Amino acid sequence: MAVTEQQIRKIAGLARIDLEYGKTPQEAEAFMARLAGQMDAIVGYIDGISKADTAGVEPLFCPALHVAPPREDEAEKKRPTEDMLQNAPERKDTFFSVPPVL
Repeated sequence: MAVTEQQIRKIAGLARIDLEYGKTPQEAEAFMARLAGQMDAIVGYIDGISKADTAGVEPLFCPALHVAPPREDEAEKKRPTEDMLQNAPERKDTFFSVPPVL
């Protein structure tokens, strides 16, 4: 199935994307043609994947077959506070000072 420029324009309109902004009519047409070709290649690739024989393949709910063992939740002090605050633009005692957010 070939992706047409009309379909590209419809998708762009639904997404509220102005693909012709700042382009001359000739540039816009060339851009639409190029974009339609790229989208057609993507759809063709996905169509090829959908034709793969998956008979007998168990569906996966997660691509990783192993489960990471849980670790103990222990507080660690990795770096001294002064090292962490040395590049802070503003600080108050041993804390970062930030403007209030309302």
